[in-house]
Amino acid sequence: MVTFLIAARTAGTTAPPSRMLPLALLVLLAMVLPSVGGWGPREGMTAWVFGAAGLGAAQGVATAVVYGVMVLVASLPGAAFLVAGWFRRTRARGRPEPPLPWRVPAGVRPDGAPHA
Repeated sequence: MVTFLIAARTAGTTAPPSRMLPLALLVLLAMVLPSVGGWGPREGMTAWVFGAAGLGAAQGVATAVVYGVMVLVASLPGAAFLVAGWFRRTRARGRPEPPLPWRVPAGVRPDGAPHA
């Protein structure tokens, strides 16, 4: 909810937080609908709720877009770690697996002497 309030202020909404919190709650409920990253239902609900509250549908869409961008940017560090892990795994597939210290190579006795 705080992120939504920050997005609303960034988009230029001047309504007090006491008026914005109920609107934010309705918009957050719309975000649980299945969609691609929340895009679509969030903008539609925000336009409708802001229009019904007398703040203007365009202001609602602007707030929803700012919110979406803020959340996307906040998730980028996690995405960077996922991509780095994926890259590390794909590079490691081409290398042979290093021998484990407790495995005895074929043709060698446990004491290290070759079989006769």
